Amino acid sequence: MTFDLTSLVDWTRRSCGDRPVSVREQIVSDGTAVITLSNDGTITLAAVSIDGTIVDITTLVVSGSIVTFPNPLTAASVVTVTYTYTTYSDDDLQEFITDAANSVQGDLPANWEVADNTITTQDVPLMNCEQSSLKMLVQRLLIAKAALNVSSDKADTAGDDAITVKDGDTTIDTSKTSAATMKSLQVKEDRYDKMLTDTRSRLFRGQAFDETRYTPNDVVRPLNMDPATFIPGDDFSPLT
Repeated sequence: MTFDLTSLVDWTRRSCGDRPVSVREQIVSDGTAVITLSNDGTITLAAVSIDGTIVDITTLVVSGSIVTFPNPLTAASVVTVTYTYTTYSDDDLQEFITDAANSVQGDLPANWEVADNTITTQDVPLMNCEQSSLKMLVQRLLIAKAALNVSSDKADTAGDDAITVKDGDTTIDTSKTSAATMKSLQVKEDRYDKMLTDTRSRLFRGQAFDETRYTPNDVVRPLNMDPATFIPGDDFSPLT
């Protein structure tokens, strides 16, 4: 069994809830060649205009929330920017997936090689089920583990932010945000543990994958589904 781990990036993004968010904002230029957007993360420009005049976005450089123009702008000019942003880039998620592949290998246990974003199973007596079922089992388990790792990263970030806010302004209550983050982390931990237990059992018995054992909250859509047909908020829909 061999497959490209990059094929799991979109599914991992949906599983961890890091969907692209569309934003349109207006910024008054200070006369420099730089403007700062209000959102951090991985930003993709869709359209930019200056006082109503369209700008060729291929001439702009985006670094974090900073957009740099080729020349200084007129002071007080209004820059309208339409863009999408995500918390994690594709490369970030790829790292989470690669880490997940190494972790799942030990959790099953299994024996495979991860190199150049490709996973290849070796001679493993454990894996006696059909190859098509095996591939689906492994892919879903990797997505669940990668999403768990992302949630853990978010929890760490939320904890750091809470400490920073507490040190800077004791009037801001971060307890609700922290609680929601930890709850999300626990849900993903429980989901992964359940899928891991079920996968271990099926691989040891050599049984074909039974989709009916999973509830809508345990699985993601079939991996062969066209991402363009994805419906926001429906990333854990029942399999068909």
